[in-house]
Formats: sequence, structure tokens, C-alpha cells
Amino acid sequence: MVWIKYWRQVLLAALAAGVVWYAHHRGFQTALAWQQAVIAEIRAEQRAQALAAEQAYTAKLAEVQKLAQVQQAKADAVAKNLAEQQQKSRLQVERNKKEIDDAIKQDQAAADGCTDGFGAHSLRQYRRALGYAD
Repeated sequence: MVWIKYWRQVLLAALAAGVVWYAHHRGFQTALAWQQAVIAEIRAEQRAQALAAEQAYTAKLAEVQKLAQVQQAKADAVAKNLAEQQQKSRLQVERNKKEIDDAIKQDQAAADGCTDGFGAHSLRQYRRALGYAD
């Protein structure tokens, strides 16, 4: 019976509680939506940064691989040149040995087998081996 006397106040209090609950619930929903939007934005930014970093890494890797290929080509050219020079050197050593033997035989034949030093042919071969003209 007492509440009948205060029905307006009770109704107003219930209405105010409903409004507060609704405002609180809507505020929570709004805050949650805002928070999810911020999280989505941060994740999108992280994905964009990761993609940019991956692209930069891929570009740098391609650049390094290209430099490695250039260096490998230079190394191959030097190795080929070295092999050619070694082959030329071996052939020259063999040619010099043969020419030395021939020069000694020619000197011995010219001196009837008696030579105790350089003959004309040996001296010519010696000068040739040192790079002088005949």
C-alpha cells in the first residue's frame, strides 16, 4: 500500500534505471565496436609493414644474387685465364727442354762430342729462354 502512494517515484526510478542500463549497454557496444575497429586498423598496418619488409628483403636478395653472379663470372674468367696460362707455361717448359737437348746435341756434333761449356747453339737457346731475340 505504501508503494501505491509512491508509484510515480517508483516508476520514475525504474525508468531511470532502464535508461541508465540502456545507455550503459549501448556505450559498451559502442566502445567494443570502436576497439575492434582500432584492432583491425592496427592489424592492417602490421600486414602492410610486413609486406613492405618482405618486398624490400626480396629486392635486396635479388640484388645480392646478381652481385654474386657477377663475381662468380669474374672468378670463372680468372680461373679460365689461369688455366690457359698454366697450359702455355707447361708447353713452353716442354719446348725449352726439347730445344735445350737439341742445342746440346748440335754443340756436341759441332765440337766432335767435346764441349766443356756453352756452344753457339746452347748460347742462342739460353738467350731465347730469357726472352731475348736471336
